Amino acid sequence: MPLPGILASQITGHLNPTTGFCSIATATVGSGGQPSITFSSIPQIYKHLQVRVMSRSTNASYYSQIFFKINGATSYYRHLILADGVNNPPGAYGYTAQPNASLGYLAGNNVITNSFGVAILDILDYTNTNKYKTYKGLFGLNNNSQASPDTYMGVVSGTYSGLDGINSLVFTPESGSFAQYTSFALYGIQG
Repeated sequence: MPLPGILASQITGHLNPTTGFCSIATATVGSGGQPSITFSSIPQIYKHLQVRVMSRSTNASYYSQIFFKINGATSYYRHLILADGVNNPPGAYGYTAQPNASLGYLAGNNVITNSFGVAILDILDYTNTNKYKTYKGLFGLNNNSQASPDTYMGVVSGTYSGLDGINSLVFTPESGSFAQYTSFALYGIQG
């Protein structure tokens, strides 16, 4: 009679899951800052992409946007819903033919030391060559009451009007550079 461990080891596919997140690449900014974060040669083997961000800019402000480009393209349609801790209800904005996609707002250099904004970006069906690509993101930051408003959080979405598979992403702050310890992690989502 076979032992239970031997029976379990004979199950096919148990060492190679077909769903979940796979780390593709990470980038962490060193001392002196960095003007952009680039992920290139993105493998075309996943269903979707996800980017997880913890960011701060060197710009002398409390907040500024994170922009990104897909495959170097320069025309995006995007939407933003922004809640800022003061204005009620939150603001909603729509933009056409913009030169960059937006991931919302990150912490600026005037925010309390060691405070970072966070964001998660999902890019859906990034290898599909039969349709435009869409993205959605969530972001938030808190500047610890150093200015009014003292918090920002929101939702972004948009469209990349290319039929090619996405093989590169370049992230830049609205102004300045990404500050030290800013980090980006790119994941492939199996499915």
